[in-house]
Amino acid sequence: MVGSEIVSSLQTISSRVTNPVEGIVISVTQFNAGNALNVLPDEAVLRGTARLFSKDASTTLENMIRRIVENIAQAHGATTELRYEHLYPVLINSQKESELARKVAEEIVGTPEIDPEYLPSMASEDFSFMLNERPGCFMRLGSGFTDRETFPLHNSRYEFNDDVLPIGASYRARLVETLLKP
Repeated sequence: MVGSEIVSSLQTISSRVTNPVEGIVISVTQFNAGNALNVLPDEAVLRGTARLFSKDASTTLENMIRRIVENIAQAHGATTELRYEHLYPVLINSQKESELARKVAEEIVGTPEIDPEYLPSMASEDFSFMLNERPGCFMRLGSGFTDRETFPLHNSRYEFNDDVLPIGASYRARLVETLLKP
C-alpha cells in the first residue's frame, strides 16, 4: 500500500505542485515487492526517472520527491531509503548552432521534411554534458514514424529503419563541410 500511494502522489508533482509550463515528467518504471500471493511483502523497491527542462528545477524536484516519500512512509509507520541520482544534465541547444543545423538539414532533405512544430524533448542524453561545456545542437533524425507498423524509439516494438542511414551520413558530412568553410 505504501508503494502504491507513493507512486500516485509522485504523479501530482507535475500537475499540482510545479508550474506545468516547466515540464516535469516523473515515471515510476519498476515496482518490485514480494513474490508470494498470500504474504504481504516486507519491502518494495521502486525505480524510475525524472525529466525536466529547467536546470534550476532539478534540486527542487528532488526535494519534493524526498518529502512525499518520507511523509507517506511516516504516515504508515514504514521506513524509506531514497537514492536520487542526477545522472544527466538538462539538454539545451544553443540558438545559433540550432539554426545552422536546421539550414543544413533543409539542404539535405528539403524544407517540407523538417518538422517546424517539433516540440522540446526531455532527452536523457550523454550529449547534454557536451552542451553544458560548449554551444551546440542535438538534432534528431526521424525514421519514418508515419504508420501503425512503425514504432518510435523506446517502444518495445521499435525496429531501426536502415533507410535513414545514408540521409544521416549525408547530413553529418554536409554539416562538417559547412562548419569548416572559411
